Amino acid sequence: MSNIRKVAVKRTIYTRIIRASVLKKYITDCMASGMSWALFMDPHILAAYYAAGLIAQTALNDAINAYTLSPTKGKMEIVKAKMALVVIWLNGYADQVEVISNADANRTTREEAGANISNSFLTHQVIVAEKKGNPDMPVITAMNTGDGNVEVEITNGKEYQPNSIVIIAVEIPAIAEPYVAPAVVELVKDQLSINCKAGVHTVMMSISGKGRLIGFSKLKTGVSYNFYAYAQNGKLQLSALTPPVVVKM
Repeated sequence: MSNIRKVAVKRTIYTRIIRASVLKKYITDCMASGMSWALFMDPHILAAYYAAGLIAQTALNDAINAYTLSPTKGKMEIVKAKMALVVIWLNGYADQVEVISNADANRTTREEAGANISNSFLTHQVIVAEKKGNPDMPVITAMNTGDGNVEVEITNGKEYQPNSIVIIAVEIPAIAEPYVAPAVVELVKDQLSINCKAGVHTVMMSISGKGRLIGFSKLKTGVSYNFYAYAQNGKLQLSALTPPVVVKM
């Protein structure tokens, strides 16, 4: 069961329509969109339900035509009654569209659920960005692919989708006299700190949180690098920094 908050249909879009001809067009467009979009076709929304919508639309159309030919108070009351039946159908349609659009199998984000609703011709409520909190630490592997190139892979499962992942490559000083310790790499709040007593080559790259592979190029050969990574959802929503992964070039 996903913890993604449901996206709802904005029902006031059609419940506040006061012109019968506009409401007739609205239900017509909803039926045309729903019956032609895979998520909302029969059997997801039954053909019998669309047939009921056609009956309501036709009844409203006939009432409009009757009033146009001979406008009377009684005929206007009939138009209003048929408009009410159309709204009842639209509410039932919205109920089903919401369930289908928010099903785990049909969306991975609230934005995707909103797009599903839009494809039904209904309008979704405003989607407010939600804070995701601090992401889990990424898990990385790194492989020397030759000629100064390294391929880094994010091995967390496909459900792991922070906003972005930052990968840092830091050269390890060559062992020589006097000995120089490897750089100290730290992540404190939103500040990355790299300190070393020797000049070391450092490269930083980032990928989308959905990404799983990233390639580094033009690294020095004949030396080694420590690779680190952290994930980010917002400026102050960061994971812990990974332990270093050593790659010999």
